[in-house]
Formats: sequence, structure tokens, C-alpha cells
Amino acid sequence: MTAGGTHRRAPRKESTNPMTLVFSGWSVLSPFGGGRADFERGIRSGASALRAADPGPDRSPITRVGLVRDFEVREALGSNGTRAMDRLTGLAVKTVGQVLDELPAPANDGADTALVLGTTTGSLRSMMEFVKDSFIQDRPFQVDPARFPNAVMNRAAGQCAIWHGLRGPNTTIAGGRAAGVAVLQYAARLFQRDRAQMVLCGMAEEFSPHRAWVEYLGADDTDRPLGEGCAVFALESAASARSAGRGAVAELVRVRQGVWSAGAPVREVLSRLLRSMLESAGIEADEVAVAMVSGTATTDPWAGFSAGEVAAVRDVLPRTAIRSIADLVGDAGAATGGFQLAALLDANPAVSQPYSLMTSVDLDGVVGCVLIRHYGPTGAKR
Repeated sequence: MTAGGTHRRAPRKESTNPMTLVFSGWSVLSPFGGGRADFERGIRSGASALRAADPGPDRSPITRVGLVRDFEVREALGSNGTRAMDRLTGLAVKTVGQVLDELPAPANDGADTALVLGTTTGSLRSMMEFVKDSFIQDRPFQVDPARFPNAVMNRAAGQCAIWHGLRGPNTTIAGGRAAGVAVLQYAARLFQRDRAQMVLCGMAEEFSPHRAWVEYLGADDTDRPLGEGCAVFALESAASARSAGRGAVAELVRVRQGVWSAGAPVREVLSRLLRSMLESAGIEADEVAVAMVSGTATTDPWAGFSAGEVAAVRDVLPRTAIRSIADLVGDAGAATGGFQLAALLDANPAVSQPYSLMTSVDLDGVVGCVLIRHYGPTGAKR
């Protein structure tokens, strides 16, 4: 007991379960800049990375955007093999490379390294421009064949594997704003079935006038800031990280997904998922330091479902701090979950609150949540 007579929580022992899944490395390309350090500085400053949209010939209906600054595919990756590479693929290939470079020891020769990449549709710009060419050229078949692969949803994931020699399972998940949750859940299943030794979990989205118009019309002509970027996380078992001398940033504790509808609103479904997740993990609400929501943490003029998202967190975690990055980088689509998780991994909660979580809600009816446990500076559990 402390001097005041209250009980002090005993330090938690590190798990001896070798199949505990941990994040051993991560990187992100975001509107804050071209790497993890830029993202960390931006999040800590709390300054918005949004700026006025370019009023050039490809005018979009969106007045503010969060673009990855100074990112050009050929400058970032070189001229070899990038002539027809779209922006989404370039963002993903670059970020995967940054994560692999960051790891203090190679995972393996690539044979047991999987990649799971979350997206909305792939490169919407590539799809629309390829189809447009089939209409405006003299003949429908007079299109640039080199650009066709960009119109396929799994182009980015495939290129990541080719560029970096990843020979494990290669998967693309179309999850929209909730892609981050779906990617982590899929990755956990790969480990459960012994399909990979390490899984690179990525979430990517590009900005283009094409996407801006689709989002604008889909939101009833609402001008809401849009962002872009890519985040990639190295997920592996605690035993694998330990044997390779890689430190762990945090532990993936639980992932939950559900479906909301008019008959089952976001608040109701997400509250149930959060309670189930905490109960199955044996976690008390007071042990959760931060809840990172996918919408805004206050009033959200973008979409009504964000109010239900925040309300659900308040129902289950009344004293937990609620945060959001949407006001700083805009609606980043499939990259939203990656930015949320990166912001959580950058946090440094108190020892008495070693957990944090993120929630995701997509307009198409998907809702989910992820619980992580933070590790100390030396890799020990908090």
C-alpha cells in the first residue's frame, strides 16, 4: 500500500507466451513528411498538416488536402522500373523499404515474410484514366498497356513484394477507412495458421482529383479535407523478435470487427465490440490510456457516424482520453488506420495505463477496434 493507504498495482510480468504478437518496427509517409521522425514531430506538435488544394488544371472540389510533401515516385525510388508506377504503389514500396531498413536484423531471406496491404480501391486515378483512354483514343484498344497493371487493386502489394524480395503470402484488403483493423485481423490469422514468420501490415491511400470528386459526390457535395499516405508495421511473434535481437514497441492484444446498419447503429455495435474486447483480454477500462478514433474527437461536420463512434468510446471508457488525427491530416481513407496506430505507438502512457486502442468506422458499414499494450523503452512490458 502507498502512504495514503491505497493499493498500488503490481508491475505486470512479461508474457512467456512465444506466440504473443509484437510490433518490432514501423514507418510512415504522411502529410507531415517522408518518414517516421517527421510523423512523430507532427503528431507531438499538434499542428495541422493540411494545406490549400492546388487550383491547377486538375481542379478538385476539395479546398484543403493533406498531401505527402515533396514525394515524387521517380525521385523516391529512382528511374529504373518506375516510368509507369502510380503514386499509391510508390508510397507503399517506399514505406515498406523504410521499415525493412529500420529493422536491426533481417527477418529472414524473404520466404517467410508476408505482406498484407489495406486500401480502398487501389489507385482510383489509374482506373479512371485507363478507362477514359479507351473512350477518347481513336480505337478502344489504343491504351498504354504499361499503365494497365496500375488499374488492378493488388498492384501496390505485388510491387512491394517484387522490389523487396518478399516471398510469403501477399494480400490486398479493400477496407476503406476500416482497412487498418481488417489488415491486423488478417495478419493475426496468418500467424495462427503458421503461414509467416513476419507480416508487414500496411495501409495506403493516394490523393487525386479523381478520388476527391468521388468522395465529394458520395458525401452529398460536402467539402471535407482529404489526406493520403502509407503506414507499414512489422508484426511478428515475441519469440521471433527476441531471437533476432529486435526490440518490441508494443503488443497486439485483440482485434474486433463488426457491421453497423440503420437497425444496428454505430454506437450500439462498437460499444458491444469494445466491451467484448476488454472482457476477453481481462482489461479494466481504467487501464486504457488513449482511444484513437477514426473521425474527429469533438464535433464532426463530415459524417454523422463519427458522433456514434465517440459516444461508444465514452460509454465503455468514460475516463479514457479520446484523440483523433483527422483534423491534422484529413480523411486519409485506408491510410487512416495506419496513422491511428502510428500515433498510438508514438505515445508514452503511464505504467498504470499500459493499454491504448483505436476504433474505425467506414461509411459502407464496417466497424472495428484494436487493443495494443505498450512496452517500455527497453522492450519490457509496462
